[in-house]
Amino acid sequence: MAGLAGLVLALLPPPAWAAEDVPRLDLAAAQRALVTEQVYAAPGAVATFDPARVLPELPSDARVLIGPPRSLEERSNFYDTVYGPMTTWADEREVRLVLVTGLQARCPVSER
Repeated sequence: MAGLAGLVLALLPPPAWAAEDVPRLDLAAAQRALVTEQVYAAPGAVATFDPARVLPELPSDARVLIGPPRSLEERSNFYDTVYGPMTTWADEREVRLVLVTGLQARCPVSER
């Protein structure tokens, strides 16, 4: 799965946002989208991918959430507000998750 995270990203330079301009991830909207879509790029996401190359390689039980970069404020509570809830969400649905935040990709360790 770690190789999958590398396959997903075609990195672009991040925009020059001021801290107050960093869009926040709507976790509920992302979870709703990932029920029916394998890859969801949230508003404000700076990482991108080539669907023609990625989707055929993505296992059917994998989901990729591409979120916006985190503000300094959000970095301190990222586990509680994004990482933890998304890992729980993926475990409940028995799917593997690739979580992309800004230009950083991670594959949370599942409980299953």
